Amino acid sequence: MPRKLVPVGFWQATKVAEGGRLSLVGAPWPRHDFELGDWDELFGAFPEGRDLLARFRFGDS
Repeated sequence: MPRKLVPVGFWQATKVAEGGRLSLVGAPWPRHDFELGDWDELFGAFPEGRDLLARFRFGDS
C-alpha cells in the first residue's frame, strides 16, 4: 500500500512507495494528487513542469 502523499512546495513532488503519483500544492491549484500521466498532459508544457518530471522520473530530489 503506498504511503500517504506529503504536502510539498509548489513545483516539488513526493514519490510514493508503490505508485507514480505526484502531489501538487499551491495557488492557483488546491491540493491535488495527480497520476504521472495527468501531470504530463496538464503541466508538461511548462518549463518548470518538464524539469520536475525529469527529476521525478530519474529519482533526484
